[in-house]
Amino acid sequence: MALSARAALSNLSAASGGCRPGQGAHQGADSVPIELVWLTGSGEAACPVCGGRAAKPRLLAAPLPDGRTATLLRCPACGAGFFHPEPRPDYAAEPAGGGAALAFYLQQGAGIHAIIARFGAWLGAPPRRLLDIGCGFGFGLDFARRMLGWEVRGYDPSPAAAAGRAQLGLPIVPAEFRPETAEARYDIVLCSELLEHLPDPAGFLAALPRCMADDGVLLLTTPAIEAAQPDTPPGLLLPLLSLGYHLVLQSAESLAALLRRAGFAQVSVQRQGATLLAMAGLGPAPLPADSALPRAAYRGYLRAARAAVAPPGDLWLGLTARAFREAAIAAEDAEADALYAEFAAACRDRFGRDPTTPAAPAATDLAALAASEPLCGAGVLLHRGQQAVRRGTPRAEAEPLFHAAIAAADRLRAALNAIGSDDGDAEEVAREARSELLLGAAEQDAPDLPARLEALRPALATPPGRAERLLRRCFVTLVNRGHRDGARRLAGAVRASLAEPLAGAAAPLPDDALDALYCLGTLELQPGGEAARALEPLGALRRRCVAASHQGATGSARILLWPALEAETLALRVLGRAAEAERLARGIAASLGAAAPPPPHAFRPWS
Repeated sequence: MALSARAALSNLSAASGGCRPGQGAHQGADSVPIELVWLTGSGEAACPVCGGRAAKPRLLAAPLPDGRTATLLRCPACGAGFFHPEPRPDYAAEPAGGGAALAFYLQQGAGIHAIIARFGAWLGAPPRRLLDIGCGFGFGLDFARRMLGWEVRGYDPSPAAAAGRAQLGLPIVPAEFRPETAEARYDIVLCSELLEHLPDPAGFLAALPRCMADDGVLLLTTPAIEAAQPDTPPGLLLPLLSLGYHLVLQSAESLAALLRRAGFAQVSVQRQGATLLAMAGLGPAPLPADSALPRAAYRGYLRAARAAVAPPGDLWLGLTARAFREAAIAAEDAEADALYAEFAAACRDRFGRDPTTPAAPAATDLAALAASEPLCGAGVLLHRGQQAVRRGTPRAEAEPLFHAAIAAADRLRAALNAIGSDDGDAEEVAREARSELLLGAAEQDAPDLPARLEALRPALATPPGRAERLLRRCFVTLVNRGHRDGARRLAGAVRASLAEPLAGAAAPLPDDALDALYCLGTLELQPGGEAARALEPLGALRRRCVAASHQGATGSARILLWPALEAETLALRVLGRAAEAERLARGIAASLGAAAPPPPHAFRPWS
């Protein structure tokens, strides 16, 4: 039985992409719309996972590259989804976008950390023998060989695999995998984003034990059918569907059932966003601890892999951009500065311009874009701007970097839309850069800030609460900057976002919510405010700070304990309730004792 390898570039982006409900994806000037039609009713077709023939809910209809229209059905018996009629992908053919698709994959699209994340369970363990079926370019193989010292082999007939074999020197067989011809029995089998490409996922999984050691472990990732929803954000849906290449989309339940039927004794399936992560073992021993790969180990791999290739090629650009972003996030500024300098120099050498300067006129297709600018530039520009703000650069001076990041992300997504794909990371970069610009608008007390926040709200729908967090950060910025009128324009929406804690709910709150409670209270103690309205947010904040102090408070819960109590007692005194203020302050101090953080200076809120 031949086990077909995945088309490593059919998805283009490991971060899944998509279109808005009832619309095609966002289009560039020369884009061809991808029309997704969300459906109701049911359809008739046998489920390729469980064989069930009962009527199945129709989710959507979409065009295939060969001109046909396919319907995505959801099996009510096992929960899996599948396209009918079945797409007919050609994995040996060059992907849409040609050579530029590989450039995008190497520079930006490959989710390297996602591919190697499950290897964290074996850090420091003796070497293993790894088989990667549908290995694509081979980042998983490269990490296991380079960083873990494993013996590795991959199978994949795609052009991406040929490139990985040449550029990384990996032992990748340019063919479909057949378990009966396996050279060895493998300790670890990796199938990353493969199962969704197979017409017979049950047969594939049932054949795997033939090439595995008795205590072998399967690591598997595949898209989650639950994410195929009309409200899935742009940048997630198109690569999730990967029209013309994805055949079957699993649910957590259907995947777990398939693995058990295939003979795996130990099965763990988790959903993370739009992806299912599975680990399955043949033997009776418990599965290895599912330890995510530490970011430090990932950064170590990026350093080692980057050192083995020369600038300014696609692989070097992609590894350097990822390494810079990781260093910037970790606030390792010396390393980040050095990496950015190298990246900028390589861009000047290859494209004749700095990363902040786009070509004019901007390219409108992927090949032209890849020839004119780094496809990974948007994320680099975002994190360079965030790094500058964190180090004290005024936001107004960092804003050109955020504008450049948005423009680069939009250019990339438009070029990908033209070939029927998208990039979730570029979408996220643009959202984050727009959020940074709104924080800058709050610093400057821009009168249109409420309208701009509301306009960005749909893009911040996931994860839940994200729009509210940005709202609260902008509000806190306004209060801290002394922009009382601007803060009052947002205060009602901020109170609404904190309705549950203001009503007495006792669940812990993140720092942005604690900060907003403090600012709601102190804003009412300023001229034009109402001291009585300060008591509710300050009381809610004080209760959480006190509770957190008994558990070793950190962050805002530690910092704001005494300021919140000082503001609350001030409000009580303004209202003529001085005795109550003193009883409250003395009671809190007595109840906390040694658990309280030290007050600033000689602060005594009852004095």
